[in-house]
Amino acid sequence: MSVSAIEEKGIIFRINRTFDASMDAMALYEATRGVWVLGSRREEAIYAFSVYKKKILEVYRIEQWFPAGTTEYQTRNSDEFDRSRWEFVGKVAEDEIRTKYIGKFITSDRLRGSNPGTYTWPDRINLMEFEPLQSHQSYSRNSCGLPGK
Repeated sequence: MSVSAIEEKGIIFRINRTFDASMDAMALYEATRGVWVLGSRREEAIYAFSVYKKKILEVYRIEQWFPAGTTEYQTRNSDEFDRSRWEFVGKVAEDEIRTKYIGKFITSDRLRGSNPGTYTWPDRINLMEFEPLQSHQSYSRNSCGLPGK
């Protein structure tokens, strides 16, 4: 499926600081879901895009937002999370959305700067496709017990 921009309301979470190539699906989910400095606009987001070095690794459907460190983590220690930040609880997005975006690269200049969270609306976030890189692990929905559809 060819797509030139992110069309859904979501938040791009750059996980460049927490990503590790040996992460399993649960660790990737937990690196993506928290902890972020976000305003009330977060409530409008439907999807969370897990992005490492501009490549979309996974997409999650956001179910609910919580103050950081108030929900259970399996792969991270949440005791020291800043409670003024936010985390979401969600599940792996539906296959149609995942197929549409996983493996695409974000070309937007809006990803520059230090803020790791970028809203996909109202401005356009452009994408481009590349051949899959062998060095990136593929994450499957059930490899770590992540909630599915």
